[in-house]
Amino acid sequence: MLLGTREDINLIIKPHPVTLRDQGDWMSELRRAARGRKNVWLVEDPANDGMALLPLADVLVSDASSLIFAFLACDRPLVLVTHPDRKQDPGYDGNGIEWRWRDVGKEIMDIETLPAAIQQALQQPELRASERSRYRQLLFGQYTDGHAAERIAARIGTLPRRGSSQP
Repeated sequence: MLLGTREDINLIIKPHPVTLRDQGDWMSELRRAARGRKNVWLVEDPANDGMALLPLADVLVSDASSLIFAFLACDRPLVLVTHPDRKQDPGYDGNGIEWRWRDVGKEIMDIETLPAAIQQALQQPELRASERSRYRQLLFGQYTDGHAAERIAARIGTLPRRGSSQP
């Protein structure tokens, strides 16, 4: 359902913990759709941030997870599932970037439109590229080259050591 017959792409589905907790019908459908697909990962453990899977994904399907913003560094398409009753949730904050920046991906409000949205994202990954670029620049600036660990290590190496007389 989610990828049709394609086996050459990877898909990560990372629902928000509230979706995991409260949207049993959506989760049942996602489990059914992902079952038996070696290239589809449904991240159901709220403690698992899914970061290790990002480099493997051709498209990310999420709702309001912060993983959306980490995935921007990959410059790949996003499909954002928005529950129509989200404003009823006590944790909903319409001023949060997860809600203000919905144009970063293809937003859907009906779970039945998910397969078509995924197909569109895969067939036309350039859609929303300018929005992804704008938000990626706001979040990461020039630092999307994959060398953050080296930069951090170099900076740590310049810190004074405990007990050192260096300023």
